[in-house]
Amino acid sequence: MALMLSDVMNNMYSNTLVQTCELMVGAIFAGYLVADLPLEFLNLFQKPIYQFGVVLLIFNQNFKNTKTHFIIFYAVLFTIALKIFKHMINEHYKKTDKE
Repeated sequence: MALMLSDVMNNMYSNTLVQTCELMVGAIFAGYLVADLPLEFLNLFQKPIYQFGVVLLIFNQNFKNTKTHFIIFYAVLFTIALKIFKHMINEHYKKTDKE
């Protein structure tokens, strides 16, 4: 029996980690829906502790059968990855502005 692309995709999407990462990216960009909230409030979410809180809530929703310390580990890991990604984007656009 040949391996069908739909089987591969179904298997990949059954992976909770992939679904959680997709949810995270959607949640991050959905922030533009609340961009008109007071700037003082929105600036709180530039701090890693608030970012970790949001990430932890999202991971906790998708990993119901996972021990808490793994959820916290994944949340910390994703928060660090987010900070690195943001730094890379900011550095790229600083270089672009200088050119």
